[in-house]
Amino acid sequence: MISSIHQSITALNAFGRKMQVKSNNLANVQTVGFKSSDGFFQDLPSHGIATAASAGQVGMGSALADILASFAQGPFERTANSMDMAIGGNGFFVLRDAGSDSPAYSRAGNFHFDGDGYLTNPEGYVVQGWQLDSNGNPMGDMGDIRMPSYTSPPGASSELRMILNLDSSAEGGGGVLETAWDGTLPSGSSMAEGRYEYSSTVSLMDASGEPHDVTLFFDKNSQTQWDFLVTCNPAEDARGGAAGTPCAGLLARGTMSFGAGSGTLSPSRGLTLETFTGADWSSPADPANWNGSTPNSEGYPGFPADFMGAGTAGDSIALNFGTRYNGTSWDNESLTTTQFSRPSTTVYQSTDGFGPGDLEWVTVDGDGVIEGRYSNGEVLPLFRVAEARFVNPQGLKKEGGNIFRATSQSGEAAAGIAGTNGLGRIAPQSLEMSNVDMAKEITDTIPLQRGYEANLRVIKTKDEMLGSLLDILG
Repeated sequence: MISSIHQSITALNAFGRKMQVKSNNLANVQTVGFKSSDGFFQDLPSHGIATAASAGQVGMGSALADILASFAQGPFERTANSMDMAIGGNGFFVLRDAGSDSPAYSRAGNFHFDGDGYLTNPEGYVVQGWQLDSNGNPMGDMGDIRMPSYTSPPGASSELRMILNLDSSAEGGGGVLETAWDGTLPSGSSMAEGRYEYSSTVSLMDASGEPHDVTLFFDKNSQTQWDFLVTCNPAEDARGGAAGTPCAGLLARGTMSFGAGSGTLSPSRGLTLETFTGADWSSPADPANWNGSTPNSEGYPGFPADFMGAGTAGDSIALNFGTRYNGTSWDNESLTTTQFSRPSTTVYQSTDGFGPGDLEWVTVDGDGVIEGRYSNGEVLPLFRVAEARFVNPQGLKKEGGNIFRATSQSGEAAAGIAGTNGLGRIAPQSLEMSNVDMAKEITDTIPLQRGYEANLRVIKTKDEMLGSLLDILG
């Protein structure tokens, strides 16, 4: 009879512990990224007792066998924070305790940049990932995501695109166009008046983000051919030997040939370009000063420009008039330079350089790539958020603060990229909410309560039976 009381006591303990699990679930019904748990009962070992037929077995009660977490997907909630993230599917965010190198893991993606530029969660754990270069390729090993700078570096110009119409009725200034250039004269007066038909100016950016005006002069030399010069301000020409010479600012010369009667660039001789070599800085017309320009891999010829000195020009600047060389002839693009009977005009012009820019906002895409958007129009990949998965996530240790730690039961973390190797994609500007089903949790407490009450009733009945026995014996 005493043992039957013990059986009910084990049941009370088991029901009470499972009620703790349910209470904890309900307490975290609004906790971001929380994963609910459930308790499972088992019977205790039995012992044999004598019966009329033979020996029988009676159990010793029940116990809470295990508590297992449910890693089912929680609902997503849209937020206004650009750094909030949610994982759609398997995986955990990889974090680092700010006070150690110990890794931690979480499903809660409520992140923000702190005062030192680290991407952290509310508890100060640093989000881990890979830094990316401007092409989106990882640089080095996984580490802290920390904004290195809130300014994007400038980019030097590598292409000049200019689409024009050159007036077919123009007469031309006459003479060799480059001989009309004198780099010793003040800025704006280096080209002799009346020696050209049309000019157009565009700004190129040097490696420091400083703009420099480049002016192209055009002059008609025959019914179907125009000469042109590519020039810059002589005072800004930093090529060695250029300063104070007649050829300062003289970068390149060339011709454009148009098909007779078509008004479009000729497919056979569409464009020639020669660059200035500086063999004799006093003679613009000396043939030794000019070398032919070979088209680049895209078919555009180019010219060098050095605005900073010490040979910082690097690759030549591609010149795009809307035609490119295919290896045997020139192919015109959909928008190309023309020679029609109307006033010369610049239809379109652009360069690809840009100055430094201030970070305006940061976004995350579904692959976990963090991009910075800057005031100069640049959109640069900065980092890729790391994810991790486990062979047995049930073996993870909960530490509070939405943090999990790896254990021998969970196995080692396998880090990877969102959307690969079974890892879920990132939902930007979203948070995964608790996966607690409140209706189920409340419903589950009803049999727990009744079971608890029934076992209390058994104990009370056993107590009454023992009292009756003692009364007889007394």
